[in-house]
Amino acid sequence: MNIKEILSTKEYDFLSKNEHLKDNIILLCVSGSYAYGTNNDNSDLDIRGIALNTFSDLIGTTTFEQFIDNKTDTVIYSLNKFIKLAISCNPNIIEMLFCKDEDYIYVSPLGKILLDNRHLFLSQKAKYTFSGYARAQLNKLENALSRRENDEILRKKHITRSAKNAAMSFINRYNINENDFKIYLDKDDNEIYDIYVDICMKHLKVGSLKEMNDQLNNVINDYKDEINARNKKKDDEHLNKHMMHLVRLYLSGIEILKDNTLHTYREEKDFLLSIRNGYFRNDDGSVKDEFYDYLNKLEYELEEAYKNTKLPKSANIKEIDDIITKIYQIKFKDYFNKC
Repeated sequence: MNIKEILSTKEYDFLSKNEHLKDNIILLCVSGSYAYGTNNDNSDLDIRGIALNTFSDLIGTTTFEQFIDNKTDTVIYSLNKFIKLAISCNPNIIEMLFCKDEDYIYVSPLGKILLDNRHLFLSQKAKYTFSGYARAQLNKLENALSRRENDEILRKKHITRSAKNAAMSFINRYNINENDFKIYLDKDDNEIYDIYVDICMKHLKVGSLKEMNDQLNNVINDYKDEINARNKKKDDEHLNKHMMHLVRLYLSGIEILKDNTLHTYREEKDFLLSIRNGYFRNDDGSVKDEFYDYLNKLEYELEEAYKNTKLPKSANIKEIDDIITKIYQIKFKDYFNKC
């Protein structure tokens, strides 16, 4: 695939004609499966990029945050929005700074300044953002699997796993001991299985308790909605793709915390492709127990990497501000010289 030729077609005219893009683009890269090395014949070409804000955006009345073209799966972020998301270690954003050289379609001199300082954006926040995105993928997987099951107990097992994933955010956010928050499946007095929770907490704001209750109810209600929508079942390929993505997110988060870097094109790509091809699925379409065992292993490795990481707790805002200032000083030097 000659990506530069594809981007020169009429379908991508917006890159050269849109007022916010044109000469303001400083970086374009391949994203998604092509960047991870896990693409197949059905994979779409995802393009991501960064464009500088105009002088008017910075001090005037105009605004620009991002440009989206759904037809071509292209998203171009303004530099200011990109920086805010990168500082929080957003997985979809941070990976744009760590592509293979050949996956960068265009990098201007100003874009190179950003890439040369990409390490400044890595921090301990990766533990929470990457695991959070992975759990979101797991919820999608469990949600889709629940729609395939005719067995009510199996469906409730899927819902319970998603509720446990939701509860993990409570443990981190409210500093709750993991042993004091338990969600499990059990029988009631009528021998009917249902989901139960054991909670032991002290000095918790009432609002926080309501927030937890609302989030858990949202998980359960989402499943009710999906179970009734049986005509919207995801096919096996999409389920496998969810499984592959959540594994990749864990592997990426672990790498950031352990090695202070990231590779979008992963050395485990063959293993990831095998997951996409059904490695963790049984003949009847159910997910093998080994998959959940492997996720538990990745969770443990992520926690250990977090305990031993040498990364700072958060990105170095001062140095990042200096980089942004340098980029815009170069961009608008002619304007300042006239002044």
